[in-house]
Amino acid sequence: MRDEKTISSKPPSPHCPSCAQLMRLARKTRRFNGLPDLYIFECRTCQMSHTEEGTPPSEVELKIEISYQERQ
Repeated sequence: MRDEKTISSKPPSPHCPSCAQLMRLARKTRRFNGLPDLYIFECRTCQMSHTEEGTPPSEVELKIEISYQERQ
C-alpha cells in the first residue's frame, strides 16, 4: 500500500565544496506530519556529506499519509 511511488521532491545534486564534483544521493529519510523528506548527498572522494530538505508534500499527499497512519 505505502510502497506506491509518490511524486519525487528530490533536490538537485549539489557540488562538493572541496572538489566541485557532483555529489551522489546516499540516503533519503522519510518524515511525517507534513515535514519534507531529508536527502543526504555524499562525495566519496572527499568523504564529505550534505543534507537537504526536499519540497514539502502537497496537501493531498499529507491527507493520504494521515489516513494511512490512522488505519494501522
